[in-house]
Amino acid sequence: MSNPSPDIIRFFDAVVDGVVPAASRPKTDSSDNQTYVPSTHGAKTADDNDELNEEQQTRKLEKRLRSLTGKAVVDFNMIEAGDRVMVCLSGGKDSYTMLEMLLHLQRVAPISFSLCAVNLDQKQPGFPEHVLPEYLEKRGVDYHV
Repeated sequence: MSNPSPDIIRFFDAVVDGVVPAASRPKTDSSDNQTYVPSTHGAKTADDNDELNEEQQTRKLEKRLRSLTGKAVVDFNMIEAGDRVMVCLSGGKDSYTMLEMLLHLQRVAPISFSLCAVNLDQKQPGFPEHVLPEYLEKRGVDYHV
């Protein structure tokens, strides 16, 4: 593989720093940008505040994972324009997370690359066969089981 272009390095540096160019950001629901301001009128409850803190923690974790994924892609020159990336899915949370990180990078990266999810169905007793294909179809990901 060749060295990544300066544009790609600058882009992924911005991802690592948490500053993604506005044109590259996926559309978000306006409610994602709201913050909790304590009300003296009792509009928010302690449960609402706990839920907000959980949402903030989730967003912070997502940002950190995206940042580290982007950094690894750049540091190790893992993806180039036109690449087809195979994502092996076991059905566990770690492989689902990796797929989500790559889907995010695919949306915001200045290069075009495709993803293909692959799962080796081991016919584990009690594992519902329909879950993974339904999820991948819903996410619009090419896959092979």
